[in-house]
Amino acid sequence: MIPSISGATAKTAMNITDPEMNGTEYMTLDTIIGDSIDLDKAYNNKLYLSLVPENVLSQWSRVSDVANFIADFYNHDLPSPLAHNTISTVLNELIENAVKFAHDKSVPIDIYTFKNNNEFIFRVTNTVSEGAIDDFSRLCSTLFSQDLNRLYIQRIEDLFHNRAKTGIGLILLKKDYRMDINFGFSRMGGRLALTVTAKIKVE
Repeated sequence: MIPSISGATAKTAMNITDPEMNGTEYMTLDTIIGDSIDLDKAYNNKLYLSLVPENVLSQWSRVSDVANFIADFYNHDLPSPLAHNTISTVLNELIENAVKFAHDKSVPIDIYTFKNNNEFIFRVTNTVSEGAIDDFSRLCSTLFSQDLNRLYIQRIEDLFHNRAKTGIGLILLKKDYRMDINFGFSRMGGRLALTVTAKIKVE
């Protein structure tokens, strides 16, 4: 069973189908935790990529290559060079986490980008183990219920004493870029999947 989370917004989501992507359902989420992000509005520029984690583990620079490629794809109409760096940084963190924590390294990670003027939504999906979902759920609850500056300092101290999963990267994204972010859990052909959705407005 997918757990419920205290201290965070949790809701049930419908399947969303994009007719411009061959009618493919690009997201089927059973439970969403975190900020409310509306995908019903019109996003006039969409991009989809996938990569297999086991093809990245031996060459981690491929993560930044993919993040930079997506930023370059939109570079012609970005408002500033800083916007390119922001997109690349956010995607690098999301993709790296997806590769690192993917339970089945042979199952492709799905990466969707949606653009509407200077607003971007990124959605990254990877498989997760049944055991890992509880740990991640606790991280989600903390991320949405505590002061981020204090939480960041606390996790730095945790990292010094214990190199376990601290969620520092996600905390920094939420803290420094002031973006909306949520986490969706679903079943994909018997596998448990995690989808991280982030919305940011670049300047």
